[in-house]
Amino acid sequence: MELTPTRPQRLHYLDMAKALGIFLITYGHIQTFDTQVGAWASLFKISIFYITAGYLLAMKGTAERITFPAYACKLLRSLMIPYFTFSAATILIRAVNAWLHGKDVSDNITSNLFLVFTFKGISTLWFLPSLLIGELVFFAILKSKSRLLMGVTFVWPILVAVVGQKVLHPLPESVPLYLSYPCLAVCKGLVAVWFLQVGYLGWFALEKLRARSSYRYVGPGLGLALTLFTIWLSFHMPHINFNGMEIGENPTAFFLGGGTGSFGAMLVFEFLEKHFKLELFTYFGENSLILMAAQRSFLLVNLAVAAWKGVFVLEETVNALYFLETLCILALVLLMDYGVTEFINQKAPFFIGKRRALP
Repeated sequence: MELTPTRPQRLHYLDMAKALGIFLITYGHIQTFDTQVGAWASLFKISIFYITAGYLLAMKGTAERITFPAYACKLLRSLMIPYFTFSAATILIRAVNAWLHGKDVSDNITSNLFLVFTFKGISTLWFLPSLLIGELVFFAILKSKSRLLMGVTFVWPILVAVVGQKVLHPLPESVPLYLSYPCLAVCKGLVAVWFLQVGYLGWFALEKLRARSSYRYVGPGLGLALTLFTIWLSFHMPHINFNGMEIGENPTAFFLGGGTGSFGAMLVFEFLEKHFKLELFTYFGENSLILMAAQRSFLLVNLAVAAWKGVFVLEETVNALYFLETLCILALVLLMDYGVTEFINQKAPFFIGKRRALP
């Protein structure tokens, strides 16, 4: 860790990797069957966001430049403002839907507010509190400058995952939800610390590799090898649901797959970035927070699936046609997400904790 970060510019291959993550998350919400594609995606589609966050911490030298209170304020603004704004939008939409269908509106609002303030999160919004907790804990570890603490961080998040899965999946009926939900959020945040550290240290390791002239061959080769390994590993792992702390009987494989899948994607996109213009991936990666929050908050996935079924008949068996149809629905979701993203960026940036630019 003796290297000094010297590359403050935006790295588009990280945006592309995050775009892949959000595409796979969205595709998982569309699929109605457990498939091998879903099993592969579940290994790293969430961890890739933690790993890129740690990678950027190293690249920018954030821990050397910013105090812990300043960093905490930055995270609260960039993560918690979207958490509450998108939660409010979701509650409003669900309340209107309940009213239109003659259901109890007050009960609908109360139950959703409970999810928000216990940090269980409404649908995909659970990710934001977990990232907040993970980044705060990891940043505190970095500020401690303790090699021992960094070393044991390779172990204790795995123990948290093992215990968390045994205790919190499924949630124990004997423990009230106002206690089990916050515990679940904290558990996911602590597990995220492992991926943040892997991303952080991974930047330094790759910088050493980049200093070698052979990196132009080694980099893409390593990325392809890691990707193929992750695909192979997915055949030996069940479908993972990290939101519910369901990570399988072999938690170490979950951590391993999250690391190899994430770095495999990053290295492959680093190579592709030099030869192709993947502007669509870059755009969606830059706006991945909005895409993750909006697709469920504004019922975009539900609308796309309903629209497709209204015109076509969605295949009910896993075959080539089923995958083609779900890819078409994914394209519809992304098209609607693009409209929402442009509206928020241009007209309502307060949704993501930003001020509207002066004309």
